[in-house]
Amino acid sequence: MTKLRQQLGAPGGAETRVKVIRPPDNSDTDVLIAADITVTLLWIMSGATALALGRIGRAVYVAASGVMFFTGLALMVAAIVVAARRSRTDKVDVIGLFLLPARVAGKKAQMLLWSSLFVQVVAGLGFAFARPFTILAIGTLTWVFGLGCNGMWSSRYGAFPPQTSETK
Repeated sequence: MTKLRQQLGAPGGAETRVKVIRPPDNSDTDVLIAADITVTLLWIMSGATALALGRIGRAVYVAASGVMFFTGLALMVAAIVVAARRSRTDKVDVIGLFLLPARVAGKKAQMLLWSSLFVQVVAGLGFAFARPFTILAIGTLTWVFGLGCNGMWSSRYGAFPPQTSETK
């Protein structure tokens, strides 16, 4: 082990230095983030329509909420598959995958993805409270879409530390 440390440039008994990996904040990742925000805004418009127009508006809102929920589930499964492939070379963890801590995501990506998720949760609860005991309660499931977008972004672009021989 001492020979390996010397090859890596560390002094005899000291710990090896770990290279700091910076999370990306570039335009390549903006497509997924823009899709998350756009879908969230369209869904909010469908919720406003549901409150204003009655039966037809509710049908649109329920359809949009269902599509968001099932798309979110698919994104979560896809994120886990991509992360599993990536875990051969990087230390991918579930918290880093879905919750986007600072060590994984840059400030811009964190702010945009978490803001969208927050809006989905708050708006879903707001629509459900606006018309209690109705089908509008289905909107409380739409946050799964935001969590799926977080996972997909993190599995593709997140900055995870590399695997070492000790962790394989």
